[in-house]
Amino acid sequence: MKTTKLLLTIAALLAGLASTSALAGVITGITNVTFSGPGGTGLEGLPGGWPSGLTEPVLDYTALDYIDVAITVAGPGTYLINEAPGFGAVRNHTGLTWTAFDLKVQAGSTGTFSLDWTDGGSNFSSIAQTPTDIFFSSGSVPNNSSNFQPFGHFTTPSAGTFTVREKPSAAPEPTSLALIGLGACGAGLIRRRVR
Repeated sequence: MKTTKLLLTIAALLAGLASTSALAGVITGITNVTFSGPGGTGLEGLPGGWPSGLTEPVLDYTALDYIDVAITVAGPGTYLINEAPGFGAVRNHTGLTWTAFDLKVQAGSTGTFSLDWTDGGSNFSSIAQTPTDIFFSSGSVPNNSSNFQPFGHFTTPSAGTFTVREKPSAAPEPTSLALIGLGACGAGLIRRRVR
């Protein structure tokens, strides 16, 4: 009787250990990060952040256009995107000074932004935040700079891919504004002559 009880206890302990080790093998976190878009290139900065809730992209912009960052997660949770130099980076190699920067959740994405985004480099003094859009403005990021440092969280209710489109904006240069003004004046003179 004691032997049977002992065997049942050992069997129960082994079953418990087996289920615990099976659970320990299931790690919820970031499993993949990919980059695409005409704005430039991207790569994962410090992949040591995986498979935890941290991704550190390096975005190298060579054109004033977007880069899509697709982050695949293994399960529900809150994840950090850190694009600060030394971890990730946002590099301006567009030849223009940026006057704004927009991060927008793409359709079909798993998850939404947490409303805790900041600019660690203090380039922009205004940040408008919604669950699907983070818009940095009232400041600038000069050409040949990597000091723009957006970072914040996104939350997803399930496994899947969170895709965010990141796009800089630049004010027209003074020479471009002058040419536009000259063109408008010329169009006005031609219109007067036709009358």
